[in-house]
Amino acid sequence: MLTTIFIDQQLVHTKIGFYEIEKIVGVELLISARVTFERNSVQDNLSNTLNYADLSDIINHESKKSISLLETLGENIILAIENININGHKSTWVKIEKKQMLQGGFQAEGFGIEQSQIYGQ
Repeated sequence: MLTTIFIDQQLVHTKIGFYEIEKIVGVELLISARVTFERNSVQDNLSNTLNYADLSDIINHESKKSISLLETLGENIILAIENININGHKSTWVKIEKKQMLQGGFQAEGFGIEQSQIYGQ
């Protein structure tokens, strides 16, 4: 059986950005993550699955690092999830969306990236 544990649009405030203004005042990001794994049985035991709190902690921790690109943040989140060593881990997907653009006068509902990693194929 395939199971996907997910967090949708976790709000983080961070100083990540390419532009200096983003590093000074910070930006709000909405981060979503999906981790799919194969299990024969969870057996009603948290140790046989992925804890939402662990996933949320990874997002918060990686968002505090001093980097410039959302792509780097996405890669860091995926690598941190890989380090949990989830049994039967099949794939990880991350979406990072800026709530606003502080420069350039862009008009859109969202700006950001999506990244995914598939394992064991």
